[in-house]
Amino acid sequence: MEQVYIFKTSISAAAQVEQVRTLFGPIDGIKHWNIDLEDVDNILRIVSEGLEPGSIEDLLGTAGLYCENMEYEL
Repeated sequence: MEQVYIFKTSISAAAQVEQVRTLFGPIDGIKHWNIDLEDVDNILRIVSEGLEPGSIEDLLGTAGLYCENMEYEL
């Protein structure tokens, strides 16, 4: 089942977006993602299947990028 996760991040430049693209490329569980660099929280939105938010936070953390899951309800 697909899940949508929203993260507050420290991603603020095109070079960092490319870094994330490289990190996410080999991960089959990420179906779609985008980053809103114009938002004050530099929002990362991920449509995922079979991944937990903590694994995304850990992955970006290993690359030196801050990432915090923002809980929300539909």
